[in-house]
Amino acid sequence: MPSPCKLILLHGLGSNREGMQPLADELHGSVAPEETILLEGPFDVGKGTASAFAWFTPPDDAHRALDDPKRASPSGLEKSVKKIHDQIDQFVQGGTPTNQIFLIGHSQGGAAAITAGLMYPQTLGGVIAIAGYLTLDEAMHPSVTKTPFRFHHALEDDNVSCYWADYARNAMEELGLNCQVKFWDFSENPHAIHPPQIEAISEWIRGTTLL
Repeated sequence: MPSPCKLILLHGLGSNREGMQPLADELHGSVAPEETILLEGPFDVGKGTASAFAWFTPPDDAHRALDDPKRASPSGLEKSVKKIHDQIDQFVQGGTPTNQIFLIGHSQGGAAAITAGLMYPQTLGGVIAIAGYLTLDEAMHPSVTKTPFRFHHALEDDNVSCYWADYARNAMEELGLNCQVKFWDFSENPHAIHPPQIEAISEWIRGTTLL
């Protein structure tokens, strides 16, 4: 019997919607969502005939520390947030309660999911970021939300440092938001999505939908 929940999956920088299909397939078996949508970033960064997309472009001063007040906001973030919110609104207009809608993103898709969840005016079922990170505070303007956030991050990730996940948790807890971080020990391909993470995500979604 399918779960009443609906999932929106967001790929990482330089990937596309098909890049999240393996995760969608796994969640279909473990969670059995009523519907899963794989969104694609609005910015084409493909080379040649490759299909590769971005949710936003990194700031020119990306080398600055995350908490540096002079660090610029990533461009294109608002366009991505609108695209994600439009999909949420389509679910809602079709009769799905917002607390049965989950955003799941990997890497830059995780950052987009976090920002979209923070800015959505109603409480979602949850936001899950795998190797994700928080965009700048001034780019968020978060709504007052009870949406739960869950981050999964490998300690060895040298693409998106685990420091970014820790920074996100601290910043969000200061805002009074429900944010949990699960750190993993993956020495091989630490920026990828691993089966134990998928299992933990599935358990979290199932537990949340039963509340």
